[in-house]
Amino acid sequence: RDETASAGDVHKLLLIDDEACILAAMAEYFAGLGYDVDCAADEDAARSLIERHRYRTVITDLRLSRGDRFEGFEILACLRRRAPEADCIVLTAHACAESEARALQQGATAFLQKPQPLSEVAALVAMLTARHTDSACLGELHAVPAAG
Repeated sequence: RDETASAGDVHKLLLIDDEACILAAMAEYFAGLGYDVDCAADEDAARSLIERHRYRTVITDLRLSRGDRFEGFEILACLRRRAPEADCIVLTAHACAESEARALQQGATAFLQKPQPLSEVAALVAMLTARHTDSACLGELHAVPAAG
């Protein structure tokens, strides 16, 4: 089913990481904060979820396999095509200036290096969520017809 983005989707979060323990910890943490969390452990699962749902925020690792590929860049490109308004946080152990520059150039909202305290990641997500909530409220205000 195809879901359209709305003010009610501000808490919809996609987490992408190939390390099961990291993915489980992040999912439990964000679900505990009230987010509607989906998880993907590889590029195919991530692409499938991005095609089927609208996310306000995506947190992705850059490298999702043992090989030399950086699938996170492909996921970021897919997200930009499907949901250009979504925020994407890159959270990676493979951080370097070149990767950060490329991620930001491709539309990442933020680039964080692992390990990163989940409380700090959550604070960033909350800030981004608040920004979307404010935008949605402003949109609703502009949609109200003038009394007269």
